[in-house]
Amino acid sequence: METWMSGGVGRAQGGYDEMVFRAMVQEDARFYDPLGLVSKGTEIDFKTGANAYLYGTRFMDYLGFTTARKNCSPGGDAMLTVAATTPRFSARVRLPLEESWRRWIAFEHGFQRQNLLAVREHPVSEYRDLTRRDLGRSRAPTSRGRTKLLAAVKYPGQLAHIVSIGRSDGRVTEIKEVKGASGYPTTLLLFLHPHQPSPSHTH
Repeated sequence: METWMSGGVGRAQGGYDEMVFRAMVQEDARFYDPLGLVSKGTEIDFKTGANAYLYGTRFMDYLGFTTARKNCSPGGDAMLTVAATTPRFSARVRLPLEESWRRWIAFEHGFQRQNLLAVREHPVSEYRDLTRRDLGRSRAPTSRGRTKLLAAVKYPGQLAHIVSIGRSDGRVTEIKEVKGASGYPTTLLLFLHPHQPSPSHTH
């Protein structure tokens, strides 16, 4: 619901959840049922609630794709219909939760197998590491001359800061500290040099 209510910015339309479940199918990993998710699934969580978000988001997407869209337009309207079923799930979706969950897992396996076949049609891109140090989670746009990457990083015990990363030598240079940084909200990074004019429109 966070995704649809924020105009499509969120996990349901991002690549992370997709990557996780594709890897699970590739490695024949176990999919938790609802009871297993709230017991063992949370016990092994690397972050509190991460598995619940992963499974819950994907399951709700599946219901919006298969069940709710029969009665309304796809997208946000379908998700609102699914969200409204929570108190009377079986009556509105017309299937017990356990059966809906089982069908989702079967659908996910078939869906991801098709994705894996498509991925295998193309060779793996060559790459080289710019640096051996972990640099955080932000996207890294290039500088005007395309010689450097610009990124936000956050190391344990340090203030978050903006850095430049040399594309030829991997040199990491701190540009500016960012006080009060948070780990999860989606952010579009814009850094203005103090001697450059501000753009007329900033989003």
